[in-house]
Amino acid sequence: MTPSEALEEARRAGATDRFYVTLHARDHRDGRNVHRADIRQALRTAKTAGLQENERWRIDGGRDLDGDDLTVIVVFDAGVVVVTVF
Repeated sequence: MTPSEALEEARRAGATDRFYVTLHARDHRDGRNVHRADIRQALRTAKTAGLQENERWRIDGGRDLDGDDLTVIVVFDAGVVVVTVF
């Protein structure tokens, strides 16, 4: 998968609300007062996707519902799985 394909897939997942949030991501989400709708918005508005050494994709440039930056780390495994947020 290329970075542009990963970005498109992440945006599509945000637009259709078809992504899964792992327990680890839920813990981070709750601790940072980030809601599912914020993650959805960040995926929809993301600007870049970069493959990390651990084979996870860092989805950057997206904004949450308040307009704040929100980075989302995902894996593509039978869909989009949100691993963590920050």
